[in-house]
Amino acid sequence: MNQRASSATPPAATALSIAIFAFCLCLPITVAGMNIAAGLMTAALLWAALAQGGVRWRAPLGAPGYALAAYFAVAVLVSTMAVDTSRCWPDLQRDLHKLWIFWLLMTALSARPSPKSHWPLAAAFVFISGVGIFQALTQKVGDGVAIADMTRMRSHGFVHAVTYGQQMTLAILGGLCFLGRPGKDAAGKTRARAILGFLAVVLTALVFSQTRGAFIALAAGFAAICLVDKSFRRYGYWALALAVAGLVLLEVLPGRNRSIIGSLLKDGLFKGDNNLNPQFHRFILWEVALKIFKDYPFLGIGLGNYKTAFVTYFQGKVDGQWVWHSAHNIYFHQLAERGLVGLAALLALLGVLTTRAYRRFKERPTAANLWAWAAMASFLVMNLTEAAFQVELLATLVLFIWTWAEANHKPPEAGGG
Repeated sequence: MNQRASSATPPAATALSIAIFAFCLCLPITVAGMNIAAGLMTAALLWAALAQGGVRWRAPLGAPGYALAAYFAVAVLVSTMAVDTSRCWPDLQRDLHKLWIFWLLMTALSARPSPKSHWPLAAAFVFISGVGIFQALTQKVGDGVAIADMTRMRSHGFVHAVTYGQQMTLAILGGLCFLGRPGKDAAGKTRARAILGFLAVVLTALVFSQTRGAFIALAAGFAAICLVDKSFRRYGYWALALAVAGLVLLEVLPGRNRSIIGSLLKDGLFKGDNNLNPQFHRFILWEVALKIFKDYPFLGIGLGNYKTAFVTYFQGKVDGQWVWHSAHNIYFHQLAERGLVGLAALLALLGVLTTRAYRRFKERPTAANLWAWAAMASFLVMNLTEAAFQVELLATLVLFIWTWAEANHKPPEAGGG
């Protein structure tokens, strides 16, 4: 009787596991739900520390944690020197949120490693994929045009279609990593069939999001997998064929101004009104960022001030808008807003996370470690066409994948095989 009681899981530990489960369910779907679950996780972690002790508060310490703290410190410094300090607070909140989430996940997952967390996360991805597919198949947008001219809505779930596509990319990479290690027993074959079904649903959602940058990031992530895992290389030609087919499909899907080839044939690169073809508007946004950097090279113009300065550096509409808040490239964007100091802090942080993910896989080639490595490689590419690191749901998803793999990692010398 006493032995059974002593072996039972303490209530605080159970509460922490439930909070982690809830966090995974909310993560691809809702910022509010994810933050509520993170709050519950924080409370459960404090409860566990008070009730039983043994919580590893030092788990977040290390190169990644220090790099993230330095990144936030630079953000604070840049904000004090900003052209308009009132614009800095939203981005400072996002940067502080990253620091809190990283600390929370590293500590909570070290206390309760939760090796099955990918199952509730996969369930959430299936749900949000279904929502997006339903949107694309049943809903149309027209913006006041004739019914005949209406086009299919891009699948987007409850976020922007681009963010949605990037989420699907990370989900697909995870599915591929686990598909490569299902196990050879009957249960492994069942898991493999379930993963194939998961991949079919999520890939369909990605196609309907019509997000070309996400497809390019998916290709980069798969290339990263092939780089470290020879077993995937034999599928390289099939993956290349699938990528080409996907890009062709994006060109012919009914969407407003989504076809690069069609718009080039129709309008050329320039439209002749001091503006680029809509498919290449990012060139203008990047040029503005570089002009700002030229005037504010060291600490930038300040967080959130790209929008403030935009009309000074470009007069005219870009895709129907007079003002843009983002350069749609995290590296150019932070170069403009945070200068060389801020860009160095960003590159150091992403470099540390990517390098650690690579070394972790080389030490122990598990599916979780492979997913973290592929996710980081893909995320680096995503940020070439979007400021993805500043999108809360996406950045948190990447940090979860990375910290989950870290918490469950056991180097060979520690008995992890």
